[in-house]
Amino acid sequence: MKVILLGTGCPGVRMNGIKANASEAIIIDDDILLFDCGRWVSYRLAEAKIKPWHVNYLFFTHVFHFDHMCDFPTLIFSRYLGREGTAWNLWENTKKMSIFGPNGTKAFSEGVMKAFSVDFRAEIVWKGLNVTDVTGGIIVKSDSWSVLAVATTHFSPQGVPSLAYRIDSKEASIVISGDITWRDSKEENFLHNPNLIQLAKGVDVFIIDTDDTHTSTEAVARLLVETKPKTAVLTHLQNPGPLPPRIGETHPRNWPRNDELKQMIKTIYDGEVIIGEDLKTIAL
Repeated sequence: MKVILLGTGCPGVRMNGIKANASEAIIIDDDILLFDCGRWVSYRLAEAKIKPWHVNYLFFTHVFHFDHMCDFPTLIFSRYLGREGTAWNLWENTKKMSIFGPNGTKAFSEGVMKAFSVDFRAEIVWKGLNVTDVTGGIIVKSDSWSVLAVATTHFSPQGVPSLAYRIDSKEASIVISGDITWRDSKEENFLHNPNLIQLAKGVDVFIIDTDDTHTSTEAVARLLVETKPKTAVLTHLQNPGPLPPRIGETHPRNWPRNDELKQMIKTIYDGEVIIGEDLKTIAL
């Protein structure tokens, strides 16, 4: 079992020019589980020597922010177009991809297919996908691993849901927070995500959203103190330097260098902390 961080950066004007957006690949035996599919993820898969037609599970944390799903068309069409010695009968033997995500995932996927419907291959691509909306609980279970989802709080004006995931196998347990928002209280009380806290308690690897527009570094550290993972992996990282004020605020901010960010967290949380980097592999 291993984790490959495919995308660890942030979107927008300040997006890092060398970081892809949100995504992690977890490899367990012959199964490849992909979590989110943001900018450049298909290229990171290629760099990690993972063939797109070998990815048989895709889990979205949410489908209302582009940095978590904008590379989805590239991924699914690459499953058809990228086969060596491409032939129609070869592609039809490719594993189907099972796709899971919060309510709206199936509508999003169908919308992508509709947008590409003028391409005759879209119908074939769609036949290779099996999309399911989920609200929580154990959503996939094999002989050697399982994936559990819980609802989380992340800002969406329409109240669209988001999910965090826990992956358990005989080797280890991993939690992927997805994007989370604690800024709905003056005290930045991370207990507004009690489902996530319960999900991540005592986990081996906790891959956690550290975007300053979502939560403070102090709140991340407090969450780690509460959950006590063996290893914390920081992702969704900003470029170091000045940041514009948050919505409703007037003063500018400054995002620290990675070593400074880690040190800030370590002043509160004394466990192992890893700064996420694209293509970093964590063997378990």
